[in-house]
Amino acid sequence: MADGAAIETPFTLASLPKPFDPTVGSTYAAPVFGLRAQKWRKRPEIVASVDGDSITIYNVRNPRLVTSYALPPQSRLLCAPCSIYRKITGRKAAQRATYAVLANATGKKTELICFTEDTIADSTDLSADQQVKTSYQLPTSTSPVFAIHALASHSDNDALGLALDVAVTYADGSVECIAGDLQQKRWDADAARAIAVVDSDAAPSAVKVEYATITDVTSAKKGLLKNREDALALIGGAVSLDPSVELNTPLLALVTVDEEELRRFNLFSLPSRSKDIITSAHQGLRHLFSYELPTSSSSDKATFSLQSSAGKLHQLLCGVITTYDLSGTVPRILSVLTPHTQAHQSFVRISAALVLAAESTSCAIYDTKYSSLQAALSLESDPLESAGDKRKRTDGATEGSLNFVTFFSDLGLAVALSGNALVGLQINLSATAYKKSKANTSLLINSLGKGSKKALVAPPNSEASAQDWESWKQTVDSLIDSDVAALERFLAAELELSSAPKHYKSTTQEPEELDEDNRMWPVRDARFLVQKTERRKAVYILSKMFTWIVVPDKGQSSISMNFFTANIFRWLAVTGYMSATAVERALRETGAIQSTASRVRPGDIMKAVNELDPEMHVMHEWLSWPVYLEIEEVIVALASLVDSLEDPSPTAVTKLITSKSEESSVELETTIQAETDAAEADLEFALSALDSGLSVRSASLRTVFTRLHSFPSRSIVERLRTHLAPREVVFFIQILRIELADGGWTSKYTDSDLAHRPEEAGSPSDHSIAIISNLLNCAIDAIGTSGWLVGLSGDPDLQTDNMLETLVVETSAALETCIEACSFGVFLNDFERFSNTIHASQKSMAIKKVDPIKTPGFEETPLAVDPVLPLGYKAQGPANKMRMTSTGQVEKSRGLRGKELSMRVGKYSLDRIVV
Repeated sequence: MADGAAIETPFTLASLPKPFDPTVGSTYAAPVFGLRAQKWRKRPEIVASVDGDSITIYNVRNPRLVTSYALPPQSRLLCAPCSIYRKITGRKAAQRATYAVLANATGKKTELICFTEDTIADSTDLSADQQVKTSYQLPTSTSPVFAIHALASHSDNDALGLALDVAVTYADGSVECIAGDLQQKRWDADAARAIAVVDSDAAPSAVKVEYATITDVTSAKKGLLKNREDALALIGGAVSLDPSVELNTPLLALVTVDEEELRRFNLFSLPSRSKDIITSAHQGLRHLFSYELPTSSSSDKATFSLQSSAGKLHQLLCGVITTYDLSGTVPRILSVLTPHTQAHQSFVRISAALVLAAESTSCAIYDTKYSSLQAALSLESDPLESAGDKRKRTDGATEGSLNFVTFFSDLGLAVALSGNALVGLQINLSATAYKKSKANTSLLINSLGKGSKKALVAPPNSEASAQDWESWKQTVDSLIDSDVAALERFLAAELELSSAPKHYKSTTQEPEELDEDNRMWPVRDARFLVQKTERRKAVYILSKMFTWIVVPDKGQSSISMNFFTANIFRWLAVTGYMSATAVERALRETGAIQSTASRVRPGDIMKAVNELDPEMHVMHEWLSWPVYLEIEEVIVALASLVDSLEDPSPTAVTKLITSKSEESSVELETTIQAETDAAEADLEFALSALDSGLSVRSASLRTVFTRLHSFPSRSIVERLRTHLAPREVVFFIQILRIELADGGWTSKYTDSDLAHRPEEAGSPSDHSIAIISNLLNCAIDAIGTSGWLVGLSGDPDLQTDNMLETLVVETSAALETCIEACSFGVFLNDFERFSNTIHASQKSMAIKKVDPIKTPGFEETPLAVDPVLPLGYKAQGPANKMRMTSTGQVEKSRGLRGKELSMRVGKYSLDRIVV
């Protein structure tokens, strides 16, 4: 059975700023790599740089801005930036290093800059996120910088200069290696001269670099160096002597073009900085081999993509994609994909045999082994407009043009640059495409009837795919209207999960009890769910779950939930679709939101969930799931909890009574029934809250505290000021004071109150005091100095006059208890160490057992214990029975042992030293 492939409609991941000079300015993008223990891993992040503006890093799994670095307005970038996320063994903080090459407006000064910052996922210390900028002045040269790459030397080293090196490749073929901290130059070499030595007909000045990339020996031995024992021998005997050096041996692959427009593939080995090899003995590049690429003579610029583990090189030249096999001694052409209507503009490799290529008005997936068309998508309109972004662009980019950056196989997401935006294309491949056993194979059945000569905009299975998609949407619509439980079973079958629904469609319907036929989906792995999820289906379900509501009288608009099922909600949350950005995109694609000014703000989803379930069971479940939540969602959850626990102010009640008394008797009679119904609803809600709501709110508050603690303090303060009124912030402070006292942090261990503490309460976590103290600081800062002095002083119900003094007293008491706990810990450690020495000494002592029956007059006396610990916390053992003589060890006499015992100094004694 053939496996299908599909390309979904492009959508906007992030909007990039325009270059400072829009006429000559450029925008670059590249994937971010993670480094840990000499292993490189592609992270779901993209680093994008804009001339004269900034360098930004975006997360594409849950589209959001991670960090950004400002650039001088008059500067311009010469190549794509390079960003490394480094995790160090034994160190809590991870380090992010981002490199870029800048040139000034005149182009006479070129420098390599580096932005470094330490990030701690669960820390709120603002000093941990400080950015440090360093720079290195590159030599003045007529040849511009072509590319920069990071080289791993000793990745576990704390010093960036010892952990990383940066290889700067120039357009003329020269290479310069600089330390990772940009403090010194390691070495430099001229690759063009090495190529000219091999090819006597070529001149070093005529060679120009068109492609440069870094790989390693371990990957190259699987394909690129599979049959090249001569090249492996040239890399050096150090690889065979020390197997660990093989991982540290980077390879530089260059594709160069000369004056005769002939292109050559060149491979070099770079000096390894292993601990067991002297670096100075292996300075410079070492040329391994060169291939002349056949049928590639052209003056046009070419782009390449190397897969060293398979020995394949993809080339895009004059709109034609050519695949070369470099695993043998002579390169050979595997396939040639010729354009049919328009020239290919960019491409990206999505598997060992599949390539995603883009034209100006379409994009398609090709099988390079059988030269077949697997899927196609028309881009007749701007991909940004198809994603719901109607903003006009003036950068002169062609409508529908895509410049591919990379492909994330675990997400099934291709990322491209389209004008001033990062665009994502969801690629739905079969499950076999992700298996390593199928990585280097391609089935012929997948290519039957899909010849590359067919039109791109109308693939053979386009009509059938459209019919299947419409049928799927009709099935989902009917199940949403009739039976939500059947919808869960339908989706579970597609996701290959066992389903048992837990659902309720309205606020009046009670959640069903969990039994054998009503349980949550077993989520085995988040990556498994992401691979099985098709974006268009998830977005369609999201558009049906939420609806856009506009209130014309108030001029407000927001979202609300049409239905809720715990399994579908968790599925969307785990796969990253339960976010404000994803909901807005889904509503725009279905036409629910048409105005560009209408936005789904962060926190609106939590409000919609609480409107659906005022008892907050759904909110508690969502907070407890191990999924990412934006800080606005957590703050809105906190505000909802505070509102549900806070009593109405007496002034508001008095105002309500006064206003009611002033009404006429007729108006009062007309509102009696409405007030009675509202009172009955409030009574039912209060009874429900007393039954199970208090426990749910208590557990939800603790979860909210833990999640808030994971965000920076500055962000917490800003969101508290935005989403909570000063009165609610004061109530939040009172809750934290209760948590501080309930955890026993303000009571000493010797207090009598702790004796009456119930056993099921347990002992508070040591991490809780850090959470409470941090949130207390943020809440106090959120009110601000003017709020404490002016804003809250006029409200007598808040009683904030002595609150700060009370907080100081409670903080001092908590600090004393923490110091007391630390002192008790030291004492207990000393007791434990002394008890271990007592047991060791008792085991070494030979105790003669006395039978009281056979020994008349024997009385068993208790062992005398000294209540004071001895100096050094070491117990005195018995005298040694053996002594060393010239003939060896002999047993001591009883008198000698007694003399040694009598000469021992007491446990506590003073000796007077007379001078």
